[in-house]
Amino acid sequence: CGLAWAFATVSRADEPLFQGLAADAQRHISGFKLQELALLAWAFVTVNAAEPSLLHAISQQLVLELDKVDARRLSGDVHLADAKEILGAVWAFNYGGCLEEPLAGAAEKMLLGLGRNLDRSTKSVQHQFLPISVLKGQEEEQETSPTVTLDMLDRLVVWKPPGWEVERTAPEIPEGPKDPAQLSNYLHGLYRK
Repeated sequence: CGLAWAFATVSRADEPLFQGLAADAQRHISGFKLQELALLAWAFVTVNAAEPSLLHAISQQLVLELDKVDARRLSGDVHLADAKEILGAVWAFNYGGCLEEPLAGAAEKMLLGLGRNLDRSTKSVQHQFLPISVLKGQEEEQETSPTVTLDMLDRLVVWKPPGWEVERTAPEIPEGPKDPAQLSNYLHGLYRK
């Protein structure tokens, strides 16, 4: 895994090496951790050396690992590092044009759950990311609506208050009267012309 990553970071696609690494990875895939699977997928996709059978095996193992992460999430033992690895793996598969539905669905489920847990957490990250008015020293009550903190030509930074969701896209989750407000609705309203 580390060797594949090292060669990929310097854009070196040594075909015999990657063929050997692919064969070895498929034999030992069940022993790989989430980070190793993500790095392996990224490395093979980056140097365009991935064989479909290897990517399928990595994808299947990632789904199994995401089930473990999801179980840990329910016990409150998931960290943002897990989200980083999941996003890296999903990016790699999407970049390589081989993102399979089971992996995409498992990643979406886990990331949504992690986000909800962070929102409900007593050690909320809201103290790390405050609206600009608070950062500038204006002592005022914490806002309950989103705030645009940085507006540039190519990006927008929005402070999301606790309890707000980014977007509810899953049709199987009906909206109810006590559901969290949707940040996507705020942005649509902000830029509606």
